[in-house]
Amino acid sequence: MNKSEQKDTSTLKHEVINLLYGFHFGREHSITSKQLAARLNLRSATPVRAMIAKLRIEGQPIASSNRRPEGYYIPANIEEANECLEHLHSRVKKICMAAAGVDKGLRARFGTQMRLEMNYQDQPRFTMSE
Repeated sequence: MNKSEQKDTSTLKHEVINLLYGFHFGREHSITSKQLAARLNLRSATPVRAMIAKLRIEGQPIASSNRRPEGYYIPANIEEANECLEHLHSRVKKICMAAAGVDKGLRARFGTQMRLEMNYQDQPRFTMSE
């Protein structure tokens, strides 16, 4: 398969899982999305990141780090797992802070408040309240 062809979702899913569990066990063996894309003969890392997000939602324990060595990996111990969870929760916190800032600006501009309802299972819904 050359890089101009797209892999189907099922094939990509199995290839990502096999690569991570086979060669990237433990943080010291992490791999970036760009490197994964190259190993999978893909033009872009975008489908790799999307697949990893999907696999995580399905319950695959795919960890990541933005500190060296950065990239994705399967945690080898509880410390690596906790580090990943702390990183993900930190990202969620920053996103929530950004949403609160946008909400504040919207209230100032439109005189109303946007409210985000999330239950982590469905798509988020925005509603306006006075």
